Amino acid sequence: MPEVGTRVRGSIVLLVLVAAVSCVFGIVYFFASEPMPYHLAFIGMTFEEIREVNPNLAAFLLSLMKSFGVSLVAIGILAFGVAFYAFRRAERWAWLALLPAVSIVLADLLRASFFIQAPVRWLILFLTVLFLAAMLVPIKAFFGRS
Repeated sequence: MPEVGTRVRGSIVLLVLVAAVSCVFGIVYFFASEPMPYHLAFIGMTFEEIREVNPNLAAFLLSLMKSFGVSLVAIGILAFGVAFYAFRRAERWAWLALLPAVSIVLADLLRASFFIQAPVRWLILFLTVLFLAAMLVPIKAFFGRS
């Protein structure tokens, strides 16, 4: 295996951080028994009120949260795996796979969190910046050679 540069190693640390936070958020969402407080603040109702008005809507909201939680864990596992294997060897496909997969998830998280003014929006923005730095800093290692 060729020697990996400092930039790639530093980027792996950032990718692992983003992946770990993604997994933690995903686990919290998956095991939540009701929507997050910022979801309920946006809706303007308690979860009990939603259940009383429409039990199917309450079940649907939880189902969406759990599905999103699973997606966050899945993208975190993907990022861990690719970072520790192909990305550390500066394999071009690793960069090309991670960029759209993680960017799409983070972009949607940013959109939704800023739309509802969730307190976690700044953390998501920070993670997005870390992820983009992790992808852009070592770009020559992936595309600088022929």
